[in-house]
Amino acid sequence: MIDLRTAALLPLLALSAPAAAAPITEAALARHIDVLASNAYEGRKPGTPGAVKAVTYIAGAFRNAGLVPGAADGSWYQTVAFVERMPVSTDLRIGDRHESEVVATGLNPRIRIVDAPVVFAGYGIVGEGRDDLNGVSLAGAIVLIRGGTPKGMAHPPRPAERVAALLDRGARAVLTITPAGAAWVDVASQVGRGSTMLATAKRPAVQGAISHAAFARLTPAAPALLAAADGAAFRPVTLARHMTMTVETQVRPFASWNVIGRRAGTAAQGKAVLFTGHWDHLGICRPAGAADRICNGAVDNASGIASLIETARQLGAGPKPVRDEVFIATTGEELGLLGMEAWAAAPTVPLTEIVAAINVDTVAIAPRGLPVAIVGRGLTRLDPIVDATARRLGRRVDDDLEANAFIDRQDGAVLVRRGVPAVMIGGSFSDLKRLQAFLGGAYHGPTDNPGHGVVLGGAAEDADLTVAVARVLVDPVAYPAP
Repeated sequence: MIDLRTAALLPLLALSAPAAAAPITEAALARHIDVLASNAYEGRKPGTPGAVKAVTYIAGAFRNAGLVPGAADGSWYQTVAFVERMPVSTDLRIGDRHESEVVATGLNPRIRIVDAPVVFAGYGIVGEGRDDLNGVSLAGAIVLIRGGTPKGMAHPPRPAERVAALLDRGARAVLTITPAGAAWVDVASQVGRGSTMLATAKRPAVQGAISHAAFARLTPAAPALLAAADGAAFRPVTLARHMTMTVETQVRPFASWNVIGRRAGTAAQGKAVLFTGHWDHLGICRPAGAADRICNGAVDNASGIASLIETARQLGAGPKPVRDEVFIATTGEELGLLGMEAWAAAPTVPLTEIVAAINVDTVAIAPRGLPVAIVGRGLTRLDPIVDATARRLGRRVDDDLEANAFIDRQDGAVLVRRGVPAVMIGGSFSDLKRLQAFLGGAYHGPTDNPGHGVVLGGAAEDADLTVAVARVLVDPVAYPAP
């Protein structure tokens, strides 16, 4: 494992104490983006040399902005342990018949499950008035579930929560049935790219996908079972057939890091305001021979990290805060918000002591002058503060709820689920047509590069807004704790 404290020592020693901060400028943001999204950083994928460069750079920038190390061990880095699993082979036998349309990964490099019972468990949902697992033993079973959501269910549990419920009931393997219209070759290709999880995450011995056609071959009752799963009265069904599975998997543990800096407040009450953004991206995302192989992630999310750094610098040049300010550049957001999940499981500040959090993600797509939207509007007590501050700065407020479509696609969702008031704010989320154009174009592709296409006027304006909102949040007189 790379010792990042040693790797970062020389660049940190070369940095001077923070100077008086100038207003946040487009040029200041561009300087960070040009480094973090350069080809030298190879797309900042966790577990790669480019990731080490990224976290080292961010730690140095945090120090230069006047922060001190904020990890539990006194360093800048909170280690996050991951496990990557890549499927090698999946052999599924139903009696004497081999089923080819299944692909899975195992908890260990080789898993063999012999003559196991097979249970169809609907959507695998427990909650909101239904229990898809009630009445049938799942001990040692291979469990088949539908993907998606039952008709009429507004707030279904996340896939990880469904798998956890299946594990609690004793499932040995979980296979998700693909939709009827999905091309199996596409599904197999997607699953074949592997998956990465936190090393602490619980998962079945085997997890993967089975085609709709394979499920139909398994039981003539398949259409009726799939239809019945939409009903709240659904109960799991043990199928007449048993299965034997042999799954071989390439298992690679690796470490990555959240970068954490803090500025102590003047009060000894221990309350804190959190500022977050993810540094990771997709790395080398195109095959050998492609003209451009690197997904550089300039907008997503070098721009957010640039904003985070300059926000820290600007706050450090102003009055000393009463509450602590904690800055976290997270890893593994692109893997499913995993870096923030890891931090929330072992927080460097007790979650009950965080009075507010602002996440910054994908901010460099909008010009100046757009209204201020809130991702998370209506879910926290922060709306009046954001709105009043925006108007004080001469900005309009977009008070509809359209931006909430992105709540679950950003790190703040992890905090909100744990009762921490967390939002994203700014103009990027008020113009959804502009945002969708980015998501349908350069997003997660090799053209999200520094320079052309990175619009920094709105990002600078939104960073100034974040600073102004933060100065309210760190003051317990202006923003009393709940």
